[in-house]
Amino acid sequence: MFRMADNGDIFVDYDGMLSVDRGHIAGQSFSVKGAPVRWKNGEIHFSMTEKEGIKVDVDGRLTGKDIGVNIPDPIIKVRGPVVDINGKVDVTIDNAVKVDAAAGFALQKLNFSMPPLSAGVKSLVWEGKNRRIRFTSGTENTPLSVIVGGQLIADQPTFADQDPDVRLTAQGKQMAWNGNISYQAESGKQPTSSIKTRGKLTGTDLAVSLGDFLHYTQKSLRNYGSINVDFGTKVPLKLQLDNAIAGKDISLNLKGAGLAIHQQSIDITDKGNLSLQENLTVQGTGSLKANGLTINTASQKSPLADLKQFTIEAVQAPGGSTITIGKATANDLMVQVDGSMPLAVSVPDITIHNIHSTDLKTYTIAKMTAQTPAITAKKNKAKLAGLNSLEIRHLTADTSGGVSIDRIHFDDLYFLKISKKAGDNICTIGGAALSKIGWNSKTGLRGDSLNFSDLFCNLIREKDGDLVLAKRLAAMRDSAGKATKKKTTQDQKTEAPPIALAKVTLHGKKSGIHFEDHTLEVPFTSNLGINTLQIQGIDSGKPNKPASLLLEGSLEERAPLKITGTIAPFLQDLALKLHISLKNYPLSNLSAYTVQSVGVALADGSMRLTSDISLKKRYLDMKNKVVLQQLKTSTISKELAEKLDNQLPIPLDAALAMLRDRKDTITLDVPLSGPVDKLSVGISDILITALGKAIVPAASGYLVYALGPYGALAWVGMEVGSRILEVRLPPVLFKPGDDTLPEKSEDYFKRLARILQDKPDVDFRLCPKVAAWEADADRTKEDEKTKDTSKQLSDEERKRLMELGQKRAQNVKEHLVEQYGCDRDRLLICTTEIDKNISAKPRVDIRM
Repeated sequence: MFRMADNGDIFVDYDGMLSVDRGHIAGQSFSVKGAPVRWKNGEIHFSMTEKEGIKVDVDGRLTGKDIGVNIPDPIIKVRGPVVDINGKVDVTIDNAVKVDAAAGFALQKLNFSMPPLSAGVKSLVWEGKNRRIRFTSGTENTPLSVIVGGQLIADQPTFADQDPDVRLTAQGKQMAWNGNISYQAESGKQPTSSIKTRGKLTGTDLAVSLGDFLHYTQKSLRNYGSINVDFGTKVPLKLQLDNAIAGKDISLNLKGAGLAIHQQSIDITDKGNLSLQENLTVQGTGSLKANGLTINTASQKSPLADLKQFTIEAVQAPGGSTITIGKATANDLMVQVDGSMPLAVSVPDITIHNIHSTDLKTYTIAKMTAQTPAITAKKNKAKLAGLNSLEIRHLTADTSGGVSIDRIHFDDLYFLKISKKAGDNICTIGGAALSKIGWNSKTGLRGDSLNFSDLFCNLIREKDGDLVLAKRLAAMRDSAGKATKKKTTQDQKTEAPPIALAKVTLHGKKSGIHFEDHTLEVPFTSNLGINTLQIQGIDSGKPNKPASLLLEGSLEERAPLKITGTIAPFLQDLALKLHISLKNYPLSNLSAYTVQSVGVALADGSMRLTSDISLKKRYLDMKNKVVLQQLKTSTISKELAEKLDNQLPIPLDAALAMLRDRKDTITLDVPLSGPVDKLSVGISDILITALGKAIVPAASGYLVYALGPYGALAWVGMEVGSRILEVRLPPVLFKPGDDTLPEKSEDYFKRLARILQDKPDVDFRLCPKVAAWEADADRTKEDEKTKDTSKQLSDEERKRLMELGQKRAQNVKEHLVEQYGCDRDRLLICTTEIDKNISAKPRVDIRM
């Protein structure tokens, strides 16, 4: 029904049904088709009055099929095979446009296209008991506003951006919203726009893809609560949040990076305000709980990382840019690394206490702890390393990448663990603390001190020559991964950041090294106890500046050891300068090596060693002074011992006897020098060189002391063309043809007896020499001018001279035995030698 009032107001009322088959409305800028479109079971009221403007009230049901909308510029196409709108809609057009709709709608198989964008939905339904849409276009004094309440359900929604640079697709099984949404635009009197939501958002089987780079899926999403957003051209963005968000089965696949991330579930709660001013300000509380995080890489079969649970509790933001997280925990973290040695790193529990920031640029952590972290070889399930607990205190980090830590402490660290027995582990550390650590990209890692306590290592060399350490590491390696890792290492040559530590200290009663060598017939065992180890001034950024070194300890629990000096470990070629002092070392401990190399065991005695070592540009220079006290030896391998004797000036026993002083001490200088890559020196080489150089000066010095005024007549040296040592003492001179001991010889005989007493392992050889001219009894020593050395001796003369020499030697021997108690068996008489030289002197030579 249509009517017009006298003042020109128009009223239209319609009650009934309207049907249009194959309807088509088109203009220059649009085209709308539908077949059929029907209006039924409803009313339409239209009025246009001077006082109230235009009003349209619709209450009924509108259905349509094969709805199509086309807009040529920009190209927009909408296709909706089924449309069903049912309910009441009020529209007022005056100084503003107002729409108040309590209608619901259902759209089936809706498709939208605006190249390169497209969207679609199998079913889109707007329903709910309190469904309502209110729209006000706004006026000069009132802002534009939209208020929506109800439930929107979208089945199988899709969206795509086919731009070649984007290639974005999104889809889901269902998205649903139940609640209220309002929007109010800024206006002249209201400079802020605002969006407010309160309700429940759910989604299932969601998926987002970005080309071949990213693929994201999520089984379910739930969001309960409210979000208020205030923004404007002249005001900062502000958010007011009061939400609970829950997601399940979340997967992110980064194909370009070769990463796949899966999260079983995540729950987030937040309540507070956030403002994006010049400085971000936050106020409120929040929490997070995530379960079942898994990270996979394309380069390895097993997951790169697994995290059973991660939680953030007690998030507090009092206002401004201050935020505090009371506690964050991670449970059952597992990181797996493939390569030449596949490893699994497990950390059962990580806890972070009191994360705090006052500007959202610099963050501090009061304490972070990790319990019983361990590294396990995946190949044989053996423990590579682990510790009981790790604690980090007072950590500060900023957005530029700088980090500082007041203290890092860990205890009960082990390396290559087999069991809880101390001897089964290659290395253990009772505890360690690293203090005042700083890191940034320019200066690298710097620390004040690193203190270790109770560091103990077992180094065992088995019969085949390999260390147990090397074997255990080899058993953990995957031969298939060696080549790949080596190639990668060669390709990636990056300069390591600098490392500097002011002081590294080791202390503790249990610190030391236990060493066993089973390559020998008799296994060698040694124990180094470390009382103090201190290294100061480590700085890889200054490789030319050496660090100082001090080590104090003991060997075999009885031999004090001290090492001092400097070391430059960061030079291209290691450099060092050390002084080593060792006292009271039991020589019997070295028997395993001496028996193996020279066939002689060191049965007893001790050693004092002083060594100065210099290594520079791969050239080694060592000056060693060895003092052997009360050394006793015994031959184990006759063949090896004879080989050594053949290489010495005199047999080993004689050499040692010659070198002993009155206190049964032997002093040797053992220098060693040369390029380190060309040095190959064994124990036999050291003995031969040291003893060979020491015997002559040692014997000479002793004889000068022992013989007193006769020492100048003694001679010690090598026979010409031979390495054999020759020691000649002053001879005992006789009158021609006489075997009587010379007068005034007692002082000399007394000194000879003292040498035998001082050198219990030394024998005297009494070697008589007679002059050929002594055969003629009528000649005297003074008749030198008439001596005829060309005369041939008769057999009888030769026999008489030989007997004279033997008699003289026998008299010397008997005198030393009877008068001075010398051992008869240590006085050995040589065969008489007849000297045909015109200046020959009748005598008995004394040789050692």
